[in-house]
Amino acid sequence: MPQSAPSQPSAQGDPHRGLLYRAWAGFVSFVFLALTRLFYRVRVEGAEHLPAEGGVLLVCNHLSYIDPLFVGVASSRRPRFMMFRDFLRFPVIGGFARLMGTIPISSEDTTAQKRAAIVAVSRLLSQGAVVCIFAEGAITRTGNVMGFARGCERIARRARVPLVPMALDGLWGSVFSFQGGRALRRLPSPWRRRVRVRLGAPLPSDTPAWEVRQHVQTLLGDARASQWSGCANLPELFLRSAARHARRLAIVDTMGARLSYRQVLQKALALHRVIERRFAGVERIGLYLPPGAAGAVANLAVSLTGRVTVNLNYSLGPAALADSIETAGLEVVLTSPRFLEALGSGSPATEEATVDLESVAELVRPLDKLYALVGSFLPGALLARLVLPVEDASQPATILFSSGSTGAPKGVVLSHRNLLANLHAFSDTVELGPSDRVLGVLPFFHVFGYNVTLWAPLCRGARVCYHARPTDGAVVARLCAEERLTILLATPTFYQLWMRRFERESIASVRMAIAGAERLPPALSDAWREALGGRLFEGYGCTELSPVVAVNHPDRGEEGHRQSGSSPGSVGRPIPGVSVRIVDPDSGASLPPGRDGSIEVHGPSVMGGYLNRPDLSAEVLSEGWYDTGDVGRLDREGFLTLTDRRSRFSKIGGEMVPHGQVESVLDELTRALHAEGGGAPQDAPGLCVTAVADARRGERLVVLHTPLGFERERLVAGLSASEVPLLFQPRPDSYFEVESLPALGSGKTDLAGVRAAAEGLTG
Repeated sequence: MPQSAPSQPSAQGDPHRGLLYRAWAGFVSFVFLALTRLFYRVRVEGAEHLPAEGGVLLVCNHLSYIDPLFVGVASSRRPRFMMFRDFLRFPVIGGFARLMGTIPISSEDTTAQKRAAIVAVSRLLSQGAVVCIFAEGAITRTGNVMGFARGCERIARRARVPLVPMALDGLWGSVFSFQGGRALRRLPSPWRRRVRVRLGAPLPSDTPAWEVRQHVQTLLGDARASQWSGCANLPELFLRSAARHARRLAIVDTMGARLSYRQVLQKALALHRVIERRFAGVERIGLYLPPGAAGAVANLAVSLTGRVTVNLNYSLGPAALADSIETAGLEVVLTSPRFLEALGSGSPATEEATVDLESVAELVRPLDKLYALVGSFLPGALLARLVLPVEDASQPATILFSSGSTGAPKGVVLSHRNLLANLHAFSDTVELGPSDRVLGVLPFFHVFGYNVTLWAPLCRGARVCYHARPTDGAVVARLCAEERLTILLATPTFYQLWMRRFERESIASVRMAIAGAERLPPALSDAWREALGGRLFEGYGCTELSPVVAVNHPDRGEEGHRQSGSSPGSVGRPIPGVSVRIVDPDSGASLPPGRDGSIEVHGPSVMGGYLNRPDLSAEVLSEGWYDTGDVGRLDREGFLTLTDRRSRFSKIGGEMVPHGQVESVLDELTRALHAEGGGAPQDAPGLCVTAVADARRGERLVVLHTPLGFERERLVAGLSASEVPLLFQPRPDSYFEVESLPALGSGKTDLAGVRAAAEGLTG
C-alpha cells in the first residue's frame, strides 16, 4: 500500500507553539541577517513589489543550499518554504526546518504526498502567508535556470494568490553551489561575495509556469546589469587576472610567440604608454591585424588607455572597409606590413592614418620598460587604480561591424558592461578556468573572436593558442596536439574542413568543441562523433548580443542528480543573465513552449545601438529587448531551437516557405548519397538555399551547391520522396553548381553573396 502522507505544518494550532515559533523565527532571522551582512554584500532591488498583506507565492531560481537565507533577508514578511524532503534527515537542518514550519516535498513522493503538500501550501497562502517555492525542483548543477515545474501555477490557482517572481544572482560559484561538480568541497572565498536579489511585479494567479520562468530570467538579467554599474571594466579584469596568474603561460601563436601573463602585461603596459603619447586626443583606434600575440597585445594596450578599439574586417571589399573607417571616424589604423603582404592588399586606411604597429613598438623608451616591469609586479587592483582612467561600465569598449551575412555591415557599439556580463556568463557556463587551453582562430573583428577568444581566456587565467589561418587544418591539428587544447571554438564550416586533418589522438585533450555563427548540420555532428569520438556542442549568438545567447554543454551533476546540458537539435539554454522570449511577429504577444515565433533577447549583453544609426537601432530595440531577426521556439526545459532567419522565408503561393528547412533535408540527402559513393564525411559537398524574384509566383527557391560527385537527379528525386511539401521544393532547373559557396571571414556562409550569385545565374 502507498505510504500515507505525513501531516503538514500548520500556521494554526496550539497558541504556545505559535508564540514559540514566532519568537524563534524572529531570533533566527536576526542572526541570519547579521551573518549575511557580515559575510556577504547583499543588494535587494524591487522589495516594494512584495504585497504588504495577503497570501503571496514567491517563485525563485535555485543556485545553492543557502538560497532560503537570502530570500528571507530580501523579504519584508517572513516567508515559509517548500523544502526537499531528504534535508529533514539531517539533525541540525531538519530540526531547524521543522521548527520554521517548512513544507517537505520530493520528486520521489507518492501522488498522495504531493497532493497533501500542495493542499498544505494552498491553505497557508489562503490564510495570508508568504510561501517561497524553488520551481526548478532542485539546485542547478549547470548554472542555468532549469525548466519550472507546473506545481507553482497549480498552487497559485488553487489558493487564488499572486505570484511574485524573484531572481537570485551571485551564489553560483560559492562553496554552497555545485559549480565544479560538488558543493561544500572547497574552501570559501576570503572576500565578501556580492549577492543580488531582485523581485518583480506580482503576476496573476493563472500565470503559467513557463511565463513565470521568463520573468525570473528577465529579472536575473536586470540583476546582472546592475552588478557592473560603476564597477570593473575589461582592462581592470585583465590586470587582476594577469597579476594573479603572472607565471602562467597566457598566449601562444603559430608565429612562435609564447608569452606568460607577466610578459603580456609588460608588453601591453609599455605599448599603452606609447599610444598615450603618440595618439593624444584620438578616441577610437582601428586595428587591422590577424588573431595572434601581436593583435592581442595591441587590443589590450589600446583598451588600457581607455580608447575604443575598432577591429576592421579584412574579409570585406575595399568599398565596405572604407565605409567602416568613415563611419567609425578613424584617424589611426594600426596594422602590420607583413600582414598586408600576406593578404596581398594595401592598408584600407589612407597613408596618413595607417600606422605600422612595429614602428610604434620601437618608440618604447627605457622608462616605459621600467614602468611596465614595476607595474607587472603590483597587485592587480592597485595597478588598475594607477593605470586606468576612471570609466563607467556603460562607456563603449569596442565597435564591431556585423558580418553582413544578410546585408550591409553595421557598426555595433558594445560597452564594457555588455562584454563583461557576457564574458562571465559564458565562462561560468562552460566552466572556463586556469586549467583550460583555448583555440583562437576566429578573427578579432568577429565578436566571438574578440570577447570569447581574447578577453574571456585572459580574464579567467586560461591559455589561448592563436592561428591566423583557420582553413589550414594540418596546422590547427598540430596545435591541438602540441598544446593539448581543451576548448575549441569555431564555425561548422571550419569543423568540416578540420575533419580531414584531425585524428582522435590530436584532440584527445579536448573537453568541449563549440560550433556557432551558423547552423550545425546534424550530419556533420554525427560524422564528427563517428570519426573523432567527441561531440560538437552548438551555440547561438550575434554581434549585437556580445555575442553568446545560448550554448549546449555536457550534462552535469553527481549520480542520481544529473542535469541535462544539451538537447538534440537545439542551441542550448540561454546563459545566465540572458532572457529569451518567443513572440508572435504580428501581435508581439509571448508564445508558449513549442510554438515557433520571432526570437527576442533581453539582458546586460544587449548592445546600446548601432553607430550613428538611431533609425536602425529603433527597428530592433524596444524596452531593452533585441529583435534578432531569427525564428525559433523554446521547450519547457528552456532549450532554444532555431528555425531560420525571418529574411530566409519566401512567400510562395501564399505560404511562408522556410529556406532552412529545405536546406536541412537537402544537406542530409547530399551526405547520404555522398557516403553511398564511398566518399568521406569531411569531403561532403556543400549547399545553400536562397530565393530570387519570379514573375509568376513572386519568388522561387534556388539551390547553389559545390560539385556533387553523383547525379543531381538523385538529389532532386530524394527531396521529392521526402516529407517536404511540394510547394517548398525547388524546381529541378533551380539547382546550380558553383566551385565554392561565398563565405565571410568568420567562415559562415555569406547569404547575401549566395543570393547575388543566384540572381546572376538565373539572370
